[in-house]
Amino acid sequence: CLCNPSNCKFGLTISFDLKVLAFKEYMHIFTSGGNEKNSYGVAMYYRYDQFFVTFSTLTQEWTVFTNNITL
Repeated sequence: CLCNPSNCKFGLTISFDLKVLAFKEYMHIFTSGGNEKNSYGVAMYYRYDQFFVTFSTLTQEWTVFTNNITL
């Protein structure tokens, strides 16, 4: 399901604790290919002072983000 979100027939829930001491622009926290163009998977990354999560299939893409980050 993480490698190909189109296989997630009932959705996908991810939960984990993350301790980051410093964010760097274009920092990837996790990726299974969702950040690559013409690919699919899940990607979690930091860009433009925001934290993003992107889910991609071969035909669709969903992205959520927040700038509510506390170090």
